[in-house]
Amino acid sequence: MPLGYTMGAIRMGGVVRAQGGTSAGLRATRVALSALFLLNGVGIASWAAHVPFIKQRFGFSDATLGLGLLLMALGSVVALLGGAPLVARLGNRIVIGVAALVFCAALPLLMLVPVAPLLFLLLPIFGASIGAMEVAINTEAVAVEGRFARPIMSSFHALFSVGGLLGAALAALALALGVAPPAHMGVVALALVALVVIAIPYLLPAAPAREGGGPPLTLPRGPLLALGVLAFFLGRQTCPAGGRLRA
Repeated sequence: MPLGYTMGAIRMGGVVRAQGGTSAGLRATRVALSALFLLNGVGIASWAAHVPFIKQRFGFSDATLGLGLLLMALGSVVALLGGAPLVARLGNRIVIGVAALVFCAALPLLMLVPVAPLLFLLLPIFGASIGAMEVAINTEAVAVEGRFARPIMSSFHALFSVGGLLGAALAALALALGVAPPAHMGVVALALVALVVIAIPYLLPAAPAREGGGPPLTLPRGPLLALGVLAFFLGRQTCPAGGRLRA
């Protein structure tokens, strides 16, 4: 899970640490939120495994596929920038619920759209659902960590990674068994929707809006700016210019 999501969530914090022990309700909230991080990883990995299928189905060139992925990234960036005000206004539960359901619905639809223009319309919506969900679940994670009064953020992000591994493994198994990508993504989407419906009620209730809480977006400075530049160049090295997706 990128550090930027967590730092954005910390700006939305303002959580008072609990003085007593951990209640059963708070433990249930942690489990529910952990499931949502896992969901995020499973869904993204499942989608990524079938990108070559989409490329082959529409006969896209590398450049055309890259354009589609760029539209997805732009949708995510827009949602990342607008996610904090939405969370402040609507609360984590609503933003997570809506974004997660849109995310789940998009998974099979990306495999089923009949024409490329509809795919290019759906990709930024899919990206926006990812961006909005990650802002909201990281904001929720900051609040839950504050209630636990001990560091637990890494456990949430670890489950995102576990979800990525699980999603990739299930996609590989589906491909090995000859399961069609739309069918595989439909099953994944149904399972994730059930998980969302079960988990949402256990999240923390929306906190009252704070007056004069500062701007929702500020430019990084000092060590954070240096860390961002380092992350940018490290990320660039993991995606060499010669790398291509083969159908």
